[in-house]
Amino acid sequence: MKLIELQNILNEAPSARIEFHFEDGTKIPEQFHLTEVGRVQKDFIDCGGTVRSMTTCLLQTWIGQDADHRLISSRFANILTLAAPVLRATDLEVEVEYEGQLTSQYLLHSAQSNAERICFLLKPKHTDCLAKELCGTPSLKNVLGDSCTPNSGCC
Repeated sequence: MKLIELQNILNEAPSARIEFHFEDGTKIPEQFHLTEVGRVQKDFIDCGGTVRSMTTCLLQTWIGQDADHRLISSRFANILTLAAPVLRATDLEVEVEYEGQLTSQYLLHSAQSNAERICFLLKPKHTDCLAKELCGTPSLKNVLGDSCTPNSGCC
């Protein structure tokens, strides 16, 4: 989901409570705090030698001790407005950082909303080779030659 889409959803139901749900049905506890909104730029070279750049809006969540805390959409929208000079764009993909067993980042995928609540679906990020046709990674057999035997732990 792009930042502009998020802002529009929040503005449509200004008093709605915010929920973040994972694909398996679990969710970030409702008393989460939105502790950071940032512009994250990643400049890198892929295994095929292509220089790339990726910029996202990262929302960091944190679970505080105040179990009655609830973020509503108008406050969330205001935080995004305050972050606008840092974000510098509204076409950024939005990611959510959450510390469960591990600190992980998730794609903000979609939303379902009504006047009382907005439920955002979080999907996991995945790694991928961006230069499959160029990276030149030799096959495992070419690397190991004939020295790999069954049950040796190398294949």
